Amino acid sequence: MKILVVDDESWILEVLMKMLNRAGYEVITAIGPEMARQAASMQTFDLLLTDVEMPGTRGPALADELKARQPSLRVLFLSGSEPEDSLSGPLLQKPCKSEELIEAVGKALS
Repeated sequence: MKILVVDDESWILEVLMKMLNRAGYEVITAIGPEMARQAASMQTFDLLLTDVEMPGTRGPALADELKARQPSLRVLFLSGSEPEDSLSGPLLQKPCKSEELIEAVGKALS
């Protein structure tokens, strides 16, 4: 399974990538929405794991844009703030433990 992880903080991307790699997932990271768009234009992904709040484009808008190109794309949101009712997918609160991340990713992919 291939996961596109998007956040505006490089250290968060590094931590998430290590956790997901240990669980056997192939991970591509993108610092922000523009890099995510570039990655999604070159390959397909099974899951988009994206921060909700980022400069430029919010995670839900990015998810809608990428799902328009790849309707089978599953989405899991990450947020360090209070959950939003308007999200069109599951939300994982940051910071999270490795077990929580792997469980949430597994549910999102099933």
